Amino acid sequence: MIESGSLFADIPETLAAEQLTTLLAKPNLRIERIVSRGHASPPGFWYDQPQAEWVIGRVTDAGEPTVWLAVHYQ
Repeated sequence: MIESGSLFADIPETLAAEQLTTLLAKPNLRIERIVSRGHASPPGFWYDQPQAEWVIGRVTDAGEPTVWLAVHYQ
């Protein structure tokens, strides 16, 4: 977990897969930073999960990183 800092700090130059960093984890609540560089699910894939999710981010082109803030809750 990250204690403090910027969501935009320490963004890797290359990523083989999305980078997930837990910022806060409590019962029935998880907040994480997701960094992606053009990663996408395969065509026709539907990701289904038991908990609700709220996500915000700025979508960029495939050459730039996208930083997402995801809140998972029940």
